[in-house]
Amino acid sequence: MLRYSAHELAYDISCKALDLINSRELYDILLKEMPKKYVDLYFKKIVHEAFLPIAHQVVIYQYNKEHNDNNLQRVIDASGFPCRALIQEIWPEKNVDLSFSYPNQINSETTNSVQKITKKIKSLIGNFYFMNKTKRFVGKPYSPTAKIAVNYQEGFSNNKRSDIFWFNNSGIDPDAIVVYYENPHGMTRHDDEGTAQQFFDGQGINQVRLWEWNASNSVKPYDLIINEIESNECSKDLDKWIKKTALHLCNRSSYWRDFFEHWDIMIHLDPTESGHEIILKQIALDNVGGLSLGKMRSYPTNLEGSFPTYYPYNVFFSWGIDSAKNIHELNDFIDELLISGFPYNSKISEQDSDRIITSHYMKVTKKKFSVLLIDSNHGGNKGLMQLIPAPVMISFYQAILDWVKQDEDIELVIKPKKSRFLDKLPGIMDQISECARSTDRVTLVKDSFQKMPNSYLNGIDMVIGISAFFPSAVIECVVHNARAVFYDYPNLRHHEGKFYQWAENRVVFPDLDDMVSAVKAYKNAPSRNPLLGDWSEHLDELDPFRDHRGGERIGTYIRWLQEGFEENLDRVDAIARANGLYAETWGEDKVYLSERSLYYA
Repeated sequence: MLRYSAHELAYDISCKALDLINSRELYDILLKEMPKKYVDLYFKKIVHEAFLPIAHQVVIYQYNKEHNDNNLQRVIDASGFPCRALIQEIWPEKNVDLSFSYPNQINSETTNSVQKITKKIKSLIGNFYFMNKTKRFVGKPYSPTAKIAVNYQEGFSNNKRSDIFWFNNSGIDPDAIVVYYENPHGMTRHDDEGTAQQFFDGQGINQVRLWEWNASNSVKPYDLIINEIESNECSKDLDKWIKKTALHLCNRSSYWRDFFEHWDIMIHLDPTESGHEIILKQIALDNVGGLSLGKMRSYPTNLEGSFPTYYPYNVFFSWGIDSAKNIHELNDFIDELLISGFPYNSKISEQDSDRIITSHYMKVTKKKFSVLLIDSNHGGNKGLMQLIPAPVMISFYQAILDWVKQDEDIELVIKPKKSRFLDKLPGIMDQISECARSTDRVTLVKDSFQKMPNSYLNGIDMVIGISAFFPSAVIECVVHNARAVFYDYPNLRHHEGKFYQWAENRVVFPDLDDMVSAVKAYKNAPSRNPLLGDWSEHLDELDPFRDHRGGERIGTYIRWLQEGFEENLDRVDAIARANGLYAETWGEDKVYLSERSLYYA
């Protein structure tokens, strides 16, 4: 996929930009009070995310040029980049002009103003609506316990991905947990029959709505460098932009420092991957002596520029040694890297339980061959972000649906990544509905957002997937002991050569027809191709535990950190203590990377 080249280019450009930025006097001022690696990450991520849409344009231009396209677009729109002087210095394609359209800039400014007004209105509405509906705190609750802050992003249901997947069996007092909501929409986006507010109230977990919480008026921790930056006279446009960006960094980090200090936060969990706020929180945590902890969500592709600067955590948990290696190579700023196994302990929801019972009954009594189909994000690719093209996804679905229609011994369960995307595939949703009605052998998982594919593995003989990157959903099923194959539309061979050596036409197929034919043949005569979909030789690399206790391991580790802080240990010693206990309990090889002494003396 051309998208891969765009990510690589954007990463390369962000590194070049950082070389320019850290040579300026303003950058040195920031380092007087802030850790260099987080300031580096902050500027690199700003540049990377701003340049990525431009990188897509450059890559498309270079592709068309290579293929002798006579209608080359020789002007690239760079209006979204925050600093014209910087992009002109680092511009990689000298034969193409940059466009900084004045009307676009006006539209952008107008849009930003409207967005700010809209955000303010939503905040006021949210404030009014939730005034008497959630727990509200006035002042700072006294507690001798080091508190744990959780940014509410993934939900609360045990049937889906959750922000407190680690809480059960952790031994952590719920009163030591502070769940905070960044906006009213985020507070309710995962609500269903129950609400997040009701759930956390029932658990005894504290909740904070940030739009109601105000930072103190005390002296800000970065006042000295703020004053020094503000007094710096900048004559060049690049320095003016760095000055503005540096002041934002200081002010937002001050806000988060105040928040963490007010609530006695020493441990912070935030699964946010995009944007810059997560790095500003990390700088604030470093200032108060606290730490951050994260866990793997998407399986890392061995691609430079994929997920860059996404994990600015002190402690990070991966599923296994294979993902740990990739994460470390792509994110070498992570201090501690441990192996937990798959972190979620999912269970099937009541609304889906009938399908599981039916599936089991059909398999035992009718000897059906059951397939779980997993798709990925797809679209028309009319913008710059390249997804699996809709025609490719239609062919993927059509091949499996045709098989179901032709073979009465096939049962199909469809777990779309996002249900609404199916409606955008012409004819596919109608065929799924018709097959479900006429054959009683097709089941579509409704409301699939955030639900985990491994919840639907009961009675499944083969998982079939597709993805624009290394397929996390397929690997999730594999580490739950499923046979699985996937269609490699984006051509991962170039980036995953070692994987391809053993996996080609066994678990990964570069040709859709070959994959479907192989699965059909396996269904009719499994003994002729027993290795199809078989990952067993590599399971220990993917997840050495496979015991549904990944969340419990992470929760216990958090409690060990908490105990260390309560014993008045600093961040370094609290981590060293927790690492030592983790190694003693689960094995030294499960502490993959540590900047600390492995055992706490």
